[in-house]
Amino acid sequence: MLLVAAVISTYLAIPLVSGGRLLLPSASTFALMPLLFLVVYRDLTPADKTFLPKIVFVLLLSLLLSPGHEYVTEKFLSVVQFCLALAVTIMTVRLMLQMRLEVLERALLSLWCLLLAGSVLEITGLTRELSDAFRIWAYEGTYTLYDGDVRDINMVGWVRPKVFSVEPSVVTKMFVVLINAWLLVRVTGMKGAIVAVATGAMFVIMGSPMLVVSIAITLTILVWNRQASVRSRVATVLATLAASVLFLVFFGETAISTLDDRIERIGSVQADGQLERRSENLRAVVPWVTLVNTWSRWPIFGVGFGGKEVVVEKSQFSNTNYRVAMGANAAAETGTYLGLLGGAWFIWLLLRHTSHTGVRSLVVMLAVMFLFSMLMGGLDSFRYWGHIALFWGALAAAGSNDRGVANFAQSETSRE
Repeated sequence: MLLVAAVISTYLAIPLVSGGRLLLPSASTFALMPLLFLVVYRDLTPADKTFLPKIVFVLLLSLLLSPGHEYVTEKFLSVVQFCLALAVTIMTVRLMLQMRLEVLERALLSLWCLLLAGSVLEITGLTRELSDAFRIWAYEGTYTLYDGDVRDINMVGWVRPKVFSVEPSVVTKMFVVLINAWLLVRVTGMKGAIVAVATGAMFVIMGSPMLVVSIAITLTILVWNRQASVRSRVATVLATLAASVLFLVFFGETAISTLDDRIERIGSVQADGQLERRSENLRAVVPWVTLVNTWSRWPIFGVGFGGKEVVVEKSQFSNTNYRVAMGANAAAETGTYLGLLGGAWFIWLLLRHTSHTGVRSLVVMLAVMFLFSMLMGGLDSFRYWGHIALFWGALAAAGSNDRGVANFAQSETSRE
């Protein structure tokens, strides 16, 4: 199934390297583009074809009206990579809309179950050697391979699974997307409870605060379920919270203490007063500090799309490392790159087009995107937009199905 291949290529993001130089950061996804186009090109609407040029216009305008023209080549390459990533996103959404709702639901269910099972198998040691061998083959020399085994054991009691990816956080982020996309396709109270328990299980395995954000995404979906009554929504939310709490009470004592420890690290500083370079700070604190600093100097169009190097001109970090200054938060990254006007314009165009594809609740789309964007950076990357495509496609499929049911009911009424 092509959707499964698209998810796997996003998850693995296997790079193309030549002579020790990175040519493509996600060659696996890039290779799928021709096949995706052949399958969905008949379904691409005029609005799909004009959406990308409109977005590109905003990005190019940010390049022209922002500082750092000496970095125009780097910025332009970021725009090109973003365009390719967004094109794959649109095609993935159209692919998901081609699928029957039951088939899409089963595919997403199978994928998140497989990821959870793979995590358990790696913890037991059954697949760890195979997973590590693949990671070394695919990523060594291109990315820094995760080597925090001792930290993992101290944190959760075992080496956290990587499941053939670069690091544990990649597993967690894909799980967050897959399980919530599965819920989005067709929201029910039973599915909400299953999501809560499965998320609790992954929380015990990973000990990651990302899974707290996942519960926030789940609750957002349940609260804004348009098909349910207010009483039903409240009951479903309470049942989901109860399932999460009960699971953690019985199985998650170690994970809860780990979460407390990691929450305490947010905002932690070094002896020199600088923020510590911990993953918690790089997601929850540093990007927002950079955003505020950037807007204080370039509020309208930010530093320009892809202007990583410009960021350090106003960064609080003495080492002028733009990777540290940008952190890992695509929500803050949007504002830093595009400023107040460019960012608002970009988001408006994006939401407007999601509505065109069938998304009925723009509030849910915006909230889900914002919450997930708190977990990863790389606004111009295939991997980020590959995750967003699954949320978008699930919401669009659910919206299209709702309209189909409504139209059928209306036609039946008119016949009577």
